[in-house]
Amino acid sequence: MSDGARILLLTGASGVLGGHLLRRLSGSGVQLRVLTSGRSDAAKFAPLPPENVHRFDELEENPGLIAPGSIVIHAGFARTPGGKELAASIDSAQRLFTVAVREKAAGILNISSQSVYSPARQQPAKESDAPAPADLYGMAKFACERLGESISAGSSTRFTSLRLGSLIGPEYPERILSKFLARLLKRQNLKLIGGRQVFSLLDVRDAAEAVIAFSKMPPERWEACYNLGNPVSIPIAELARRAAAAVRRITGFEAAIELEETDLALNSSLDSERFRAMTGWAPRHTLEESIDTILSFMAGQN
Repeated sequence: MSDGARILLLTGASGVLGGHLLRRLSGSGVQLRVLTSGRSDAAKFAPLPPENVHRFDELEENPGLIAPGSIVIHAGFARTPGGKELAASIDSAQRLFTVAVREKAAGILNISSQSVYSPARQQPAKESDAPAPADLYGMAKFACERLGESISAGSSTRFTSLRLGSLIGPEYPERILSKFLARLLKRQNLKLIGGRQVFSLLDVRDAAEAVIAFSKMPPERWEACYNLGNPVSIPIAELARRAAAAVRRITGFEAAIELEETDLALNSSLDSERFRAMTGWAPRHTLEESIDTILSFMAGQN
């Protein structure tokens, strides 16, 4: 199917990943529709025509928003750990999946998270690993996966979940990389607790390109879930050194990095071979390029 004939419905377009998807898809020739909780900030959805932006409540009023044979990309989900917000996200997902199946969408691409796996794993997580969420967010993401699988079972609509690794970019100040860079720009040294943490960090721009690449795959080939992360993992001490080196090139600040070794273990690495074999996708941005982008953003904020 040509891009011009493809119909995509996107949720979460006012979020970080959703925003990147919106900007790329808007100029790609696909017939794009956006489903949002509100249209108060129309500028967020430019250059999409206003008639292609719909409130979530319109699903029941106008189920034809989801055209037969279309692809639904569900990227709308609360990023907070609060139970109330997560429960509302699960409820919205159930409504969306139900209507998509009833209207015979070709596929539902559910954006999930590596949080469904144990954070204390010793090896990169594989799709076959048993889910072991460690918090409410991970449990809510896993619940959405199971909801979609159950609702779509026996229908013509294929359902899959993309379990994303840790995304990085200027829009993610809560990530450890951004926290390192913020401290270093203030000419503060770094103190690391643990030393055994391993991260798999994926630039949000690469994540958006990966999701779009997958959306072009025939839904009949989709499996139940895919991991989507950077194939290169990095220990926390090395991440700190590379952040410090980038800031040193800009400011001349020679940071000291102190490591207090403990038993604290964290592993966010993913085995994404199934996804890469399906799409041929590979990340384009190096860690240094991602760091430079974040630093440029931070410099503009000062």
